[in-house]
Order: sequence, then structure tokens, then C-alpha cells
Amino acid sequence: MKKYYDVPQEITDMFFDSNGLEKLRNVYAKLPFGFRKARRCAIDGQRLFDGAFQKVCELYPELRGKTLAHGAGKVWVVKE
Repeated sequence: MKKYYDVPQEITDMFFDSNGLEKLRNVYAKLPFGFRKARRCAIDGQRLFDGAFQKVCELYPELRGKTLAHGAGKVWVVKE
């Protein structure tokens, strides 16, 4: 049985922004001369994603080092 952990809206927004940057990266990668913009989106998206999971681990220290998944304002452990 999965245990779900609620996360604040600020962290949820970080996940959404990271997802949006990933989609934007894919669009830029298909455009001519879009490499630099695609690269910037990839870097910014990964930083947001890592920052969001870091904040989750600050909020719930017992989740540090575990494989996590997120969605709908909640985080859960995928693999111990």
C-alpha cells in the first residue's frame, strides 16, 4: 500500500514548471538553431526538478535516498 505525502502548492508549482520546461525543450530541439534554447530549458528544468525534490526531503526527511514519484500535489515512494 502506497503512503502519500502532501506537498505545498509552491513545490507542486515547481514540478509543473519543470514539466513545462521539458516540453519546451522538446519543441526547441526540433527547430533549426534551437539548440541553445533547448539546452537552457533542459538545465533550468532539471534544476527546478532537483530543487523540488530537495524541498520534499527537507519537509519529509525520512524520504531522503528513496526513489520518489509525484503527481496531483502528492509525493509517494516508488522504491525503498
